[in-house]
Amino acid sequence: MNKIYINSIKQISAQQPLVDDWFENPVFYSEASVRAIEPDYKQFFTPNETRRLKKILKRALLVSRQTMAESGVEMPDAIITATGLGCIENTEIFLDKLMREGEKLLNPTPFMQSTHNTIGSTIGMDLKCHGYNTHYSQKYVSFECGLQDAFLQLQNENIHSVLLSAHDEHSPIFDSILKHLNCWHFSNGGFKSELAISMMLTNQQSSKNLCCVDDMLMCYKPSISNLQKELQKLLEQNWMKMSEIDAVFVGINGNENNDSIYFANAETLFPNVPVVRYKNLFGEHFTVSGLGLYVAAVCLQRGKIPDFLRYEMLDMRLSDMSSLTSHIPNPISKILFYNHSENKEHTIILLTNEKQ
Repeated sequence: MNKIYINSIKQISAQQPLVDDWFENPVFYSEASVRAIEPDYKQFFTPNETRRLKKILKRALLVSRQTMAESGVEMPDAIITATGLGCIENTEIFLDKLMREGEKLLNPTPFMQSTHNTIGSTIGMDLKCHGYNTHYSQKYVSFECGLQDAFLQLQNENIHSVLLSAHDEHSPIFDSILKHLNCWHFSNGGFKSELAISMMLTNQQSSKNLCCVDDMLMCYKPSISNLQKELQKLLEQNWMKMSEIDAVFVGINGNENNDSIYFANAETLFPNVPVVRYKNLFGEHFTVSGLGLYVAAVCLQRGKIPDFLRYEMLDMRLSDMSSLTSHIPNPISKILFYNHSENKEHTIILLTNEKQ
């Protein structure tokens, strides 16, 4: 199979934006809801752009521009965007004015910038890219659906570069709705947050590449035995054994219903493989798995995993805790990324450091 590479990545999140400072100096939170740390947009946008664009679109354009500049790719063959809620703040602004003012003299801008595909189309117009442009909005697997689209097209050499991005935001109104619906309750440092992440995927080998995306699988409502068989098949297709995997990144977020699935499956799927988390730094949202893949890629590039990403054995009910206490080798070269959406869609991604 042709190899797929992550060439460059930029993010705006609960950690310092546009840089990888979290690796040495992470920011930890005790709040239940955290907004993204914003860069100084005046350095990157004209006054007219700053006034016209809402935050989520400024974030999307900035990370896309920065990713493009770092990648060395002049123009991507495709733009793929993932989002759970799209431009939710613009939607709230439009509906609030519609409710308060009726259907008279409404500002059309919030409406025009409120749809899910606004983000991808805005990126395309900004880059003047006329190629394939699509978006995915499938709740917690939105990013994985976009990644699978890019992976298959790059594998088949239909295209040679993809600008893949994930974007989500939250607002006070959104927070109040979640509270009313009794959703997203966290403990042990869990919180909901925001993100904008952009990465360049290519099928061209380069010294710029962070890591290789070797393979991925997506399963809908699998039994644990079927998921184990599919995982074994994935490893065999890539000439690997589970004993060669250095760590598995999972979406532990402090919510018991979510985390119990990972705990229950870790014994069977990843015996004796260290479990690593990332949401303790970046929080929870529908497309935060994009940040998880970013964290795994940076760890592979640097050859190690920081201690603060290791899962602390709090409130664990595993009969066999070896998978959470195993030693992480140094340097690391092979990582599995595992995500589930309400125990329905399960995704496993194999990442390697080609330089190892």
